[in-house]
Amino acid sequence: MTADSGNERPGRPTAPGRRRQRLAARFGDGRIARWLTDHAMASDLYLLPALGMVAAGFGMLTIAFPEAWTPAMLALPVLAGGLLMKLRGQLLLLVICIAVLMAVSWHRERAGVAFGAALAVFATAALVILTSRSRLRLGVQGTRGEAMLLDLRERLRAQGLVPRLPTDWHVDMSIRSAGGQSFAGDFLIAALSHPVFPAQRRPQATESPIGSVQSSAAGSPAPPSVLAPTPASASASAESDFVATSADADTEDSLTQGQTLELGLVDVSGKGLAAGTRALLLSGAFGGLLGTVPSRDFLTSANKYLLRQDWDEGFATAVHLVVELETGHYRFHSAGHPPIARLTAKTGRWSIEEAEGPLLGILGDAEFPATEGCLDRGDALLLFTDGLVERPGRDLDEGLDRLLGAAETRLTASFTGGADRLINEVAPNVKDDRALVVVWRT
Repeated sequence: MTADSGNERPGRPTAPGRRRQRLAARFGDGRIARWLTDHAMASDLYLLPALGMVAAGFGMLTIAFPEAWTPAMLALPVLAGGLLMKLRGQLLLLVICIAVLMAVSWHRERAGVAFGAALAVFATAALVILTSRSRLRLGVQGTRGEAMLLDLRERLRAQGLVPRLPTDWHVDMSIRSAGGQSFAGDFLIAALSHPVFPAQRRPQATESPIGSVQSSAAGSPAPPSVLAPTPASASASAESDFVATSADADTEDSLTQGQTLELGLVDVSGKGLAAGTRALLLSGAFGGLLGTVPSRDFLTSANKYLLRQDWDEGFATAVHLVVELETGHYRFHSAGHPPIARLTAKTGRWSIEEAEGPLLGILGDAEFPATEGCLDRGDALLLFTDGLVERPGRDLDEGLDRLLGAAETRLTASFTGGADRLINEVAPNVKDDRALVVVWRT
């Protein structure tokens, strides 16, 4: 028994229509693109046949149009295979390309394949295989190793992002690596003890008129004035609303109460890419310690962690700054790090403040005493690494004087962007990593 076409539900799509809708939905939500990137371009099972067909197509074009196409075009699928495939797949693709070259030479008979074209294909294959061996040690294929390094670099930068501060506190920073590389041995970590979130309003415990009626009913009858609002009660309600509005206006001022900003500027031994790998590891470890352990124990805990690594070049210098945002009081601990500089707004002069402490990763029972101070309105602190003040054959005091002199001239009108201005003035092109942090109060 067949169903009459007139009995079909109106508006119900047919099977081909449903397939088209599903296909359109897949394209719409990006499933096809994700499948290409996550599966097709990440598996030799799909890449090898696709690139083999491309190589065969180049071979047929070379046979059909020898004047316009050259066998050297086979270097393109070889190069693509080197970027996307594993070593075994690259070798199989090279075998396919060799077979295509032999087929082109056999069909051309007299002309054959030019020596230069064959040399271009084999040279490209040799270069691709050599570069793939380094990725084979890492255990990733194609460009995924570079993607991992890019992700690690972004995570390193995220560790140095300063949390949102109250309106009267500001931080400006700049970190540059030796030779302009993306990885540096200097890094900054930051933590705020009580992040700035909007304060939640708590309901006020007020006496309910209904409760008054009930309590009065238990004893004596309630007066009629309780059942209806009087002008006095309305005035009290308006006054309480005004007080609540004033409290909301003062919320931002109350947010600084009890807040503590912690900054850690670390300089790992070495420079550039050689120190960047250790900096990636230490930034994650030290970032987990900052704001978690008591501030006076931060450098002690970091020193113990570094000693456990047992690296040949496992030492580092660091300065740890703790600022109470409500009062402006600060203290800092140093682990073999250059001193910090302070600007006193009343005098307009920069001065050097030092704290004693050994390098991280050298002594097991190291102690890191603190140096304390207080920042008033308009005062500023300058934290920096040795790349800005140390030069071969030059005294450290000379570098410090040069930095303070540049700060007096470059940080007069505004501190915003001052970190970049100071680095451009003092150490624009040096073969060492440089980091500079400016903290000021307005």
